Amino acid sequence: MTYCDKFLLYNNSMKNISILIAEDDEILREQLVESIELQIDTIYQTDNGMDAYDMYKKYNPSIILSDIHMPRLNGLGLIEKIRKEDKDTKIIILSAYTEVAYFQKAVELHLVSYLIKPIPSGQLRDAINKSIKSINKSVLIQLIDNYFWDTQDRLLYKYNELVKLSRYELLFIECLVKSRHRSVSYEAIHNFVYDMQDYSKDAISSLVKRLRKKTDKDMIISSHGEGYRIA
Repeated sequence: MTYCDKFLLYNNSMKNISILIAEDDEILREQLVESIELQIDTIYQTDNGMDAYDMYKKYNPSIILSDIHMPRLNGLGLIEKIRKEDKDTKIIILSAYTEVAYFQKAVELHLVSYLIKPIPSGQLRDAINKSIKSINKSVLIQLIDNYFWDTQDRLLYKYNELVKLSRYELLFIECLVKSRHRSVSYEAIHNFVYDMQDYSKDAISSLVKRLRKKTDKDMIISSHGEGYRIA
């Protein structure tokens, strides 16, 4: 299957779509799960912002549905942390507040929707569908020349040929693609790729050398000793 075939296929499917629900009201959270499981198979859930951020880093959900007011880290704080490194994940905010200040701040964080509680089921369904359509329209991201990144399967293609990469190499590319409009620091790359292992700049440098041998040497750009970005 070529990358063009994959594009057409994914545009007509919900394959690999997942959602993270962050809501401290247990009853409402259960209601949200019941509503959303008809549209999405993979659902993660938590009742506070810090756990939500940890789950986002671990599972990389396609969509995040978050309340604004939660213990440990509120919804806006959670989204600000995510948006520092990821502009692509679809985010829907839930709020009992209609204050302009909340709404304006949320808009700055590139949301799919800002839903006011109590949430009509139709509005929630429409917001989820909007997110899914947006994801399926951006399955393939063109990098330098004829390299394409498949955002759903997290694979790299050159023309229609799969580039064989290791797990760490794929995670490295994914990390840079998620923040492709800016440079990513060595520390942020290490945390994304190696998770709980001890920090090692040498490990990242070795990873980059291997990747440059397998791909175009100009695809990964060094940022003045601060980190890397994708071309």
